[in-house]
Amino acid sequence: MEKLRLGIVGCGGFSHYHLDGWKKIKEVEISAICGHKNIDKLNKVADKYNIQKRYFDYSEMFKKENLDFIDIISPAPSHKDIIISASEYGIKNILCEKPLSESIAEAKEIVNICENSNIKLTVFQNFRGYPWYLKIKELIDQKKINNVFYASIIHRSSLLNSFDLFSGRSFLKNAESAILNSDKLVIAELALHFFDILRFLFGEPRSIYCKARNVIKDSKGEDVSTTIVGFKDLDALIEVSWCSIGEDIGQRVLIEGTDSTLLLDDEGDGAKLKYYLQKNTTFKYRPIFDHPATRPILLDLDSVDYFNKGIYMLEKSFVESVIKGTAAMPTGRDNLKTMEMVSAAYKSSKENKVILFDN
Repeated sequence: MEKLRLGIVGCGGFSHYHLDGWKKIKEVEISAICGHKNIDKLNKVADKYNIQKRYFDYSEMFKKENLDFIDIISPAPSHKDIIISASEYGIKNILCEKPLSESIAEAKEIVNICENSNIKLTVFQNFRGYPWYLKIKELIDQKKINNVFYASIIHRSSLLNSFDLFSGRSFLKNAESAILNSDKLVIAELALHFFDILRFLFGEPRSIYCKARNVIKDSKGEDVSTTIVGFKDLDALIEVSWCSIGEDIGQRVLIEGTDSTLLLDDEGDGAKLKYYLQKNTTFKYRPIFDHPATRPILLDLDSVDYFNKGIYMLEKSFVESVIKGTAAMPTGRDNLKTMEMVSAAYKSSKENKVILFDN
């Protein structure tokens, strides 16, 4: 079988993670890449991944290259115009970085454009490929944890305060960072992933209440948010901070059912999911009353290089969908539900009220 021809749009810091994944997929040939006006950045990325055909105009790339699909890794405000151009040149398979758009109205426009042009659109929600979320999903589906009544995902880091994961220097000193000039920051860029994970695990929410603020004043958007998401029989807490000083615990995940509990203390290589079963409960003596204590079962996870594996898994799934003519998740239409949660979180924070969803 001939290799699928891939076009890349965007050569910023995150493009390296996408390209590392594509290089591992034997069915794909990276045919061309389009950057912006920084020729040095474009050439640096293209040289690293041995991409010979380089463009500053994505429409020109779509016109000249016979592409089977494209991967959009540019900032959200550019997505709509890129997708419109792709549709005009007959490209039928698009993988697009999240957030799909800065507004829910434009996100709906993008999805409608793709559906009207018979374009298969998939949104880059790579957290679904993280090993702990896959294992939690498996245990829920297998009824190994039942009657879940509480869930929390907590991410606290100093990403905006002192250290930049991508460049090894202060994110705030990166003048080219489009993300810091947006009015929407940590909810749209990170909490969005966790909203998507809640939907992946538990289905559609009924309500949302959010408080957000800007602590590091050099950025325009919010850098701290606390959100409570209500489901039929479950309340979920999503805490996100990019300006916390201390141990960077990344993602701490807690899922509580009436018969068992799942706890991820820390993400990273060698991470283990703690599985607490009611039958393993003993009692420790305390004054006045005995205190129940449950001994956990440690569930091994294939978590080595989990971040890149999550990206690879999504890209691999997308390629398989192109070959087989099926849909890869999350589709653009499905992702609109996550975008609605993001929009509602901002509305809730601004108006200080609970937002109800009409499901």
